[in-house]
Amino acid sequence: MHGSEIIIDPWEKALPGRMRTLLLTSPIHRMESSKVHRMGELRNQDLRMLALRVLDATIERMGLGHGASRSAILDEVVPLVRQSDETLALEDARAIVELVIEGLLNDSERRQKFKEIYSAVESGGVIRRTFSFNLLQEVSPDGNYYLQVTNEGIHLYTGMLGYNIEDAQVASEIVLQYQISRGRLDDAVQTAKEAEIRSLQFEVKIQGLLNAAKRDIHQVDWVKDAMKAIEDAREHISQRLSVEKQIVQAIEDKYVSAEVGEYQQLTALNKQVSRCMSRHMDLHNLLISVNPEFLKEQLQQGFKVHGFSPLPDLDKEVFQPAMLFTVGQLSPVAREIYQAYALPKPPHLLSLELIIEKLTAPFREDKPAVADTETPELLEIDTDQGPFSKADEEYLKLLQLEANGMVRLSQMIELAQQSNMPLSTQRLLVLDALRNYGADDGEANYNVELAGEKLQNQHFSGDDLILEFNHE
Repeated sequence: MHGSEIIIDPWEKALPGRMRTLLLTSPIHRMESSKVHRMGELRNQDLRMLALRVLDATIERMGLGHGASRSAILDEVVPLVRQSDETLALEDARAIVELVIEGLLNDSERRQKFKEIYSAVESGGVIRRTFSFNLLQEVSPDGNYYLQVTNEGIHLYTGMLGYNIEDAQVASEIVLQYQISRGRLDDAVQTAKEAEIRSLQFEVKIQGLLNAAKRDIHQVDWVKDAMKAIEDAREHISQRLSVEKQIVQAIEDKYVSAEVGEYQQLTALNKQVSRCMSRHMDLHNLLISVNPEFLKEQLQQGFKVHGFSPLPDLDKEVFQPAMLFTVGQLSPVAREIYQAYALPKPPHLLSLELIIEKLTAPFREDKPAVADTETPELLEIDTDQGPFSKADEEYLKLLQLEANGMVRLSQMIELAQQSNMPLSTQRLLVLDALRNYGADDGEANYNVELAGEKLQNQHFSGDDLILEFNHE
């Protein structure tokens, strides 16, 4: 791919690439043709349309983030299934979407790559080849599972005929442009924030290695440790600066078609991305200077007599840099840090001084200590009312009685606000949902699950929840 041009090759050379592009649709067509042998509820469904919608919804959430959760895809595609057949129950519609996802993952073949045999012309003859590819994959970068469309799946959906379907950079650019055209700039900025934290991590690590080398170059294996970190940091900067320049350009282009209420948001997004780019440039400047600094220290310490090397300063060199990390980032290495710098000091099993002290000590009778105390006189005092009144509890009962089946927490908060219920009632609603979410089996009054989306409300923030009530 060169800019927006398509390279035109002789037909013999171009034929294999065009065949592979055509074969990308084979799993979807097989899914549609075999539906009559699976579920009777599939007779009114076009699985090809649903497969493309799954790819579409997943692409919207990947590239700038980890990908799409299954619950988010179900929320997007289930309404489309029920529009095709209004008689379907919610459970059947969800089962159909799960069936499509499993087909794209190739669950029937243990998620191995699809294998398609095709013919190609080579050296004046026709030969048989096998094309192996994935359309969808499930990954777990942070302990949670996400769906991601592969490079081949992205090119299939976007109709990238004539482009190299193995070019991951082309696929990433397509996803970025696709998401920006859908107005998902918030996702782009969130990923830029994560990349800013990653740049800070590289900066702390590399600066720490350089500081250790300044104390004693023999404490650092520069080739093994530092050079690997420097190379990873350079690759990180190269990728992020390219992407974030595209985001800034997209924000500027968005100004042209933005509505009045969107200008403030776009300005804030632009400032955030610019700050991220500034952090990347700070890391870039450190990378430029770090190798000359090490060589300078190596030259200065070349004839220095080295004595005993003390342990690093725990406060300044370990714990203060560790405070820059989040709890999730620090947890995996906290044990190693403690074990490295707080070595165990077991007591001596035999001490001559202790034996002499015990043998020469005078005999004494152990008498229990007696304290002359009097039982205090305790009086009950009136306490103030708690944070929630009985009226709040009654309002909560009314809200829960009106809700039946599955309902989002954000919807119940909106209902409380529309009914002019006090903020204390809304807080009690949220706390009750969190209590049931963390309750043990048999102790919850109703079922609570993560919705897979953020809660958008002026008084509350965090993950939205799905509450399932059964008043039968």
